[in-house]
Amino acid sequence: MSKSQWRLSALAVVAIVASACSGSTTSSAPSAAASAAAPSTAASAEASAAAPSASSAFDAQWADLIAKAKTEGEVVVVTGPEGVQDDGDWLQAFGDQYGIKTTIVGGATADTTARISAERAQGVYSVDVSTQGGTGTQNFLDAGFFDKLDPLLINPEVTDRSTGFAVDHPVYTADDAIGICQYVGVQAEPNLISFWYNTDVIPQDVVDSVKSFDDLLDPAKFKDKIVIGDVASNEADRDATSMWQVKGQEWWDKLLDPALGTSVVAYGDERTFADGLAQGKWGIGMFPPGSGSLEDAEKAGLPVKIWQNTLSEGSPRSGIQRDCVMKNAPHPAAAQLLANWMLMKDGQTALNAKTNRVDRASIRDDVPQGKITDDIWTRARDKSSPFIDDVGTDWLNQKKAFNDYITAKYKELNIVPGG
Repeated sequence: MSKSQWRLSALAVVAIVASACSGSTTSSAPSAAASAAAPSTAASAEASAAAPSASSAFDAQWADLIAKAKTEGEVVVVTGPEGVQDDGDWLQAFGDQYGIKTTIVGGATADTTARISAERAQGVYSVDVSTQGGTGTQNFLDAGFFDKLDPLLINPEVTDRSTGFAVDHPVYTADDAIGICQYVGVQAEPNLISFWYNTDVIPQDVVDSVKSFDDLLDPAKFKDKIVIGDVASNEADRDATSMWQVKGQEWWDKLLDPALGTSVVAYGDERTFADGLAQGKWGIGMFPPGSGSLEDAEKAGLPVKIWQNTLSEGSPRSGIQRDCVMKNAPHPAAAQLLANWMLMKDGQTALNAKTNRVDRASIRDDVPQGKITDDIWTRARDKSSPFIDDVGTDWLNQKKAFNDYITAKYKELNIVPGG
């Protein structure tokens, strides 16, 4: 795969003039009964004046944050390969609302990691916020690039999860990201995992005949037609762990059985995965290195499509769309404001209205549906459907068990990804 160059999108600056409103209260002459209680009432009023309410204290803190962010004047966001195109309109809504220039940089995960690492080694800090996919986020986590997120989230719309959210607690992106990165969206795909197929190689009658993920392991129908990402290197690790958790070792043994002829692309090789599927080299693609190239292929009219028929394993919900703030952010106030906005009603409303991604909705359920399709919106808000929590104890145990299994399996079968 040829290296993708960084794409820089400098989004337009829109000045927003905010007008401040001050409230007032009225009072009337006290009654005799009220006058009799005047000493204690006066003392209470004096105490209230001396100690501002929590609400007024927050209002001052919030106004100060906005003022500092406007003074900084810019925020720089790093995304994955498809982020400039798919997230640009959403993030631009933040810039429009606060009059802050919003610059988005995106590129191939390996290139992004290498560039930011080289910059930081030289003491150069160019990025404020990261909204990358799983692999890029994990790379940045491993490198220690992220600041603690939780202390930066101060708006009550964000910190109070008791109402207004599809999930009643902060949803972190991984066990080593607790307090560091949160999901701001809900992925509500038709199936246990998202997977793609070539509509020429896998005709509709075959699609209709598949009722379970077990049916995809039939060599008579699917020999040499399946490609997966390098799951032994934690590619698509949430989907891989979900499949392990639900289907167990037997399913994985059959998927990797030489009799089925499953291909494994090299870690991070999103282009080879998407091109091979689009060209008909393979018919079904599971656990991809990323979805951006696949979505681009579909938009370009190539015979690539996400599998829409819901199989018997069902369609649990999960977190998606990461919110992480960089250490030594060059625009710290703007970074903090954006991090809050992503989870506030304004940011979540903008996500539903502006996102160009097809598989997710806001993590809040007290905002308008926007352009989210009815099927995604309904699944995202269905609290009777299980929610996959990446940091739960059972999940982490299942992830370790799968990692132990897949490492041994690669060795047993001498699997060389990309070979």
